[in-house]
Amino acid sequence: MDRQIAKYATSLYTMIKTTGPHHEYNDRLGDVSYPLASQTPPLQAADFLALMTYQYMLEKYRKQDWEMMPPPKLVACVSKTRMAGDHFLHNRDTLQASLTESYVRHGHWDEAVPEDPC
Repeated sequence: MDRQIAKYATSLYTMIKTTGPHHEYNDRLGDVSYPLASQTPPLQAADFLALMTYQYMLEKYRKQDWEMMPPPKLVACVSKTRMAGDHFLHNRDTLQASLTESYVRHGHWDEAVPEDPC
């Protein structure tokens, strides 16, 4: 990571950790580190997968083609999945179900379960 960005990121993280709106949870936040990319191959792979997925979804949106197949590199990455639940796309109904389940399990800031946050 560029030293200027690392310096900014560390400063921002420190500010969030010390003055953030949920500072009572800040003891759960760890320390910031910036290892070399060569030392974090799983993180690099996850970042690459996220980037390809993001670009694919932007293209689908741009073309308004919701049946468009993913590019070969993305298919290759996802085909290496070890667990069936690792990758899936949400539609409105499945996203609502996941959010509702999350609220039921973990609560929400105001403890209210929204009817339809989407």
